[in-house]
Amino acid sequence: MCMGLRAYVYKGMVLGFIGLALSACTESSAEHVQVRNADPPPFYTAQTPQAVLPSTEDIKTAEIDPQDLPEIQPAAAAPALPPYRLQVGDVLRIRLLLNPELDEDVIIRPDGMISTLLVQNLSAYGLTPLELQNELVKYYKTQLADPKLSVIVQSFAPTRVYVLGEVNAPGEFVSVDANPTVLQAIARAGGMLASAERGRILILRRAPGKTEEVFEINFEAAFKGRNLSHDMRLAAQDIVIVPRSGIANAYHYYRQYVQQFLPASFGVGYDLNE
Repeated sequence: MCMGLRAYVYKGMVLGFIGLALSACTESSAEHVQVRNADPPPFYTAQTPQAVLPSTEDIKTAEIDPQDLPEIQPAAAAPALPPYRLQVGDVLRIRLLLNPELDEDVIIRPDGMISTLLVQNLSAYGLTPLELQNELVKYYKTQLADPKLSVIVQSFAPTRVYVLGEVNAPGEFVSVDANPTVLQAIARAGGMLASAERGRILILRRAPGKTEEVFEINFEAAFKGRNLSHDMRLAAQDIVIVPRSGIANAYHYYRQYVQQFLPASFGVGYDLNE
């Protein structure tokens, strides 16, 4: 009987433990379900705010006071071209209003002289058309009482300009139409080299009977359109000089005075073990 009582007690204890275990699992599941169904923390409940567009009534046209605008400075005027001076190869038409039988066309010879029906070997090269006209009037007055004379340039000799320095193809460039500008002349020379000083280009101009003039322009300002006045129009016989940049000059000095005197096997090294 004791054995039966013990078995009964043991069976009751096992059933009790099983019941407790089932009860704990049920409470745990309930708590788990409660946690999953609970409201999430504020971090998760936050939603992305929607953009609020203003209505057309809230939009007003901005009013700009012209006085508030920055003052735009006009570009500096490019140097004016000097009066045209006659060149070798120009064809001149000489007309006399009261003596049309003396009208004629003459060409300036390679020696700079012209010859007409009444005047022989008169220097015309380097003169303006008006200056030549005044000279002819002086000579024609010895033959005519009141010569009404005019000089008209019938055709122009080609304009020659020269581009030197840091360009791909320096040399002489001939133009048969309008005088080229600085950008056009450099384009004809194949463009600039990487060693060119783009901010400083020199223009040498020699006018007959006058001292030489030198103009300094900023190619970069003209090339980028910031100041087109630097793209000045060239005159006949102008010389465009594109100098080297400072870095290019230093490298040229190094190659000329240092590098050529170093031996071919010259080098600098060190030993990591020392």
